Amino acid sequence: MSAIRAGQIATGLLACVTARLTALQRPVRHASVYHGRQPPPMEHCDCHHRPGSPPGRGHAWARVAQIDAEASTKQLDVRTWWATIQLGIYRCVPMTDDGAPQDLAEQTAQANALLVDASALIHVVECCAAVEDRRVKVQPWTPVGPSGGCAGGTMTLYVEL
Repeated sequence: MSAIRAGQIATGLLACVTARLTALQRPVRHASVYHGRQPPPMEHCDCHHRPGSPPGRGHAWARVAQIDAEASTKQLDVRTWWATIQLGIYRCVPMTDDGAPQDLAEQTAQANALLVDASALIHVVECCAAVEDRRVKVQPWTPVGPSGGCAGGTMTLYVEL
């Protein structure tokens, strides 16, 4: 049951992330719970928005990275299960034709926009019903990229199941 509960929490956290991004007027087009040993590849940033496609750009995701037991002092007496859940948001970051970053003003604007996404992840940790009444340990938000015109950030949570 712990694995099922971890999936439900990851799904609930992702719903909170997408709702918060929409409230901040930074919706994403793609949102998924991802299964894999590593975070999802940076391939849904939506750098080429097509007319008529849904609003929003980027990819918000959640991943159950690990489920682990916290044992009591008695050998093999498992008291508490914890899920390691990683949350992330990837966005398109404009590059020049030769792959270089844009000018300094554009770099600053992109960095500030990605920090708005970071604020959404922080808000979710503090306010999401999916982790209400649970013990949660939080790792720092960490930037990722740019890679292939995508950049973003991740945050890892340890959630008591």
